[in-house]
Amino acid sequence: MFQNLPPTFAAYCDYYATGEGQTVIVAMSSTAEEAIRLFKERAPPHFFPDIEIIALGKDQGSSVSSVAQWLPTELLVRAERGPISFFGIFHQNLS
Repeated sequence: MFQNLPPTFAAYCDYYATGEGQTVIVAMSSTAEEAIRLFKERAPPHFFPDIEIIALGKDQGSSVSSVAQWLPTELLVRAERGPISFFGIFHQNLS
């Protein structure tokens, strides 16, 4: 899925709360440090303790699949052409 990506890192949090639904926050950049900075700059602070970092293109486990499902296809195509910076908050109420 991410085999053609230049170095790209995602800082993300996948948060579930009964009665509130699921919130996924994703920050992507060409370095892990920049992805974390972007996450902390834009996400609510109560999500900071749950930040996870993955290297897209290297990690191929369930974490990558979990993050990838939230990313627009156009973003991944653009990321193959060079470094990107992306931040998104996705929320769905399942109750």
